[in-house]
Amino acid sequence: MNSNTPANDKLEYDRRKQAVMLCGRNMGPHAYIPMSWIRTDTSEHVAHLLCTVCFTRVNVETLYKHFPEAKI
Repeated sequence: MNSNTPANDKLEYDRRKQAVMLCGRNMGPHAYIPMSWIRTDTSEHVAHLLCTVCFTRVNVETLYKHFPEAKI
């Protein structure tokens, strides 16, 4: 049985999204730290953040796509 089916990917995405939303409601504000970077010759961009409160990883591109009001 392949665990990387579209349905499982959707469940994993929903689980992560719920964890991020619950952290803010139940444990106070998130406290994000950079976890990985993309470096080029001219710039450096953070690709993933980690919440030090709920230990959930967040892809920055996905964050801006689904929560355009997010300010980092």
